[in-house]
Amino acid sequence: MSTSTLTEGWQDRAKCLGRPVNDYDLAIGGWKDKRGRAAQLCQGCPVIAECAQDVLEMGVFGLVRAGIWFEGKAPIKQSKHPKTIRLRQLAEGADRD
Repeated sequence: MSTSTLTEGWQDRAKCLGRPVNDYDLAIGGWKDKRGRAAQLCQGCPVIAECAQDVLEMGVFGLVRAGIWFEGKAPIKQSKHPKTIRLRQLAEGADRD
């Protein structure tokens, strides 16, 4: 019998792993400073760059990802949108220590 080893994905190292998804839906809870709350939720996460790259590739809606709140039902498609520009910076490791 052979054994296979599962490789750890970046999601397995995310700060949000195991937390309720509703914690990352800032439309819930009446947050006034959504930008600040999004940054706080992801502060210190070791996989910000990977998360940002995932958003660029897969899109997102209605959740905090990579420390950014994405409100609404449609993923960002505008390449010059400030959130898209910030995602590219994060994906390239702009905030790594």
